[in-house]
Amino acid sequence: LARPLHIDGFTITGADQGGGVMANGYARRLQVSNNRITGNQGIEGGGIRIGHANLVEEFDANQLRYVASRNTSVDVFRNEVVQNGNTAGDLVGGGGGVSLFTGAHGYRVNSNFVCGNYSTGDGGGIAHIGQNANSSGRTPTIDRNTVLFNQSFNQGTNPNGGGLAITGLQTLVATNPVGLSTGTGSVLVNANTFQGNLAGAG
Repeated sequence: LARPLHIDGFTITGADQGGGVMANGYARRLQVSNNRITGNQGIEGGGIRIGHANLVEEFDANQLRYVASRNTSVDVFRNEVVQNGNTAGDLVGGGGGVSLFTGAHGYRVNSNFVCGNYSTGDGGGIAHIGQNANSSGRTPTIDRNTVLFNQSFNQGTNPNGGGLAITGLQTLVATNPVGLSTGTGSVLVNANTFQGNLAGAG
């Protein structure tokens, strides 16, 4: 295998649309580590964003489904993710600090300091939104992170998960959500510290 792409040792600040780090698609085995990611803003995710929250395709009689970005086996570790935010509003989106959207199969988010982030969608600190499955024997894992004083709040909707949100997405008919979610896939959440987080309206 080729060596993985590695984003390591940077201070990333001042983004105003895409968030601090954004992996679009097919970022297989990407590693994001040892960075200070602070003071960034995005529409769907604020600090580190893996994939897309609102990328859809038509598959049957005006029914839409969310498209997997195929960012498999991504590792996000030992980062300081502080004071980032998103402006998802009425759109699907979330993760003021770290966002993991449909197709981030087999990701690992571990040993990060996630503090003081803000989301107008689900997950003030960390958000797993959509279906992210096992990949090459790797279960999506959120492990040994410190998640402090993050907030999700939006007066117009009811976002959930001040510290962490894990949620699926519904099939859409003419952009209206209908029926049951396709689920999230298995997720392991282990040995994290959650303290002082707030879901202000959810």
